[in-house]
Amino acid sequence: MRILFAFLLFCLTVFAVCPETANADNHRRARDAVNAGEVLPLSAVLGIVRSQFSGRVMDVNLKRRAQSYVYQVKLLTPDGRLMRIAVDARTGRIGSVKGGSRKRKK
Repeated sequence: MRILFAFLLFCLTVFAVCPETANADNHRRARDAVNAGEVLPLSAVLGIVRSQFSGRVMDVNLKRRAQSYVYQVKLLTPDGRLMRIAVDARTGRIGSVKGGSRKRKK
C-alpha cells in the first residue's frame, strides 16, 4: 500500500500541469483558432483596444465562452488604474469595460 501511495504521489508530482505547460496549451489553442478563422489575431485586437483606450497592455487572455471566444485585456491607464476590457475575438467589438473609466480616446 505504501508503494502504491508513493507511486501515485510521484506521478502527481511529475505529471502535474505546470504554468509553462498551461501557457503552451493556451498559445496552441489561440494559434489554432486564429488559423481556423474563428478569432482575430492578437495584433488586430490590440490595435482596436489601443485606438480606443490610453494605457499600457499588461496581460491578455483568450477565453472560450459557450460558442465564442473573448479576449480579456488588462490595461494600465496613465493615471495608474487597471482596466479589464472584454473584446469579442471574432468581431473585435468592445464588450464590457471594468475599472478605470469607460471614457475612450478622442
